[in-house]
Amino acid sequence: MASDSGRTISELMELWARVKVEMVVSGAELVLFDPLEGYRDLAAAFGYGRAATGDRLYVITAWNPGAEEREARFNRLDQARMLLRLSRLGIGFFPSRGSADGWEEPGTAFFSASDELAASLARRFGQLGYYSFSRSRGLCVDATGFVGAAPMRPLVFAPD
Repeated sequence: MASDSGRTISELMELWARVKVEMVVSGAELVLFDPLEGYRDLAAAFGYGRAATGDRLYVITAWNPGAEEREARFNRLDQARMLLRLSRLGIGFFPSRGSADGWEEPGTAFFSASDELAASLARRFGQLGYYSFSRSRGLCVDATGFVGAAPMRPLVFAPD
């Protein structure tokens, strides 16, 4: 599946697996994944978020469906609709952000015991993927079903 940017879902997944992903809990900015630093604050996020033992942490956005840019007012409206849906389900959530190479996009982080909620939100808001974190690692999940999931691994630099 290609977007108007000319990238396939496989190429997008490779890019998204190298995005810096953060969430805010009680005013503290926690780095869930950084391509240079790894999973710096991931364990702390599970502690601060008071996650149950079997819970995973999901990060998803409603911005720019189908990986196509659109006006911020439409993005903000869909993001608010996603938060309303989580609220109605009684799911607590936290602000999040994904960033890479001068690009930044807000999102939402929440804990859940299964992938079903994140997958349904991705479908509802036209997202091609979302992030799923255990207490020690993360995956960039392909919501289209074409690719599967890409592990988020820190970049390793070879010594000079």
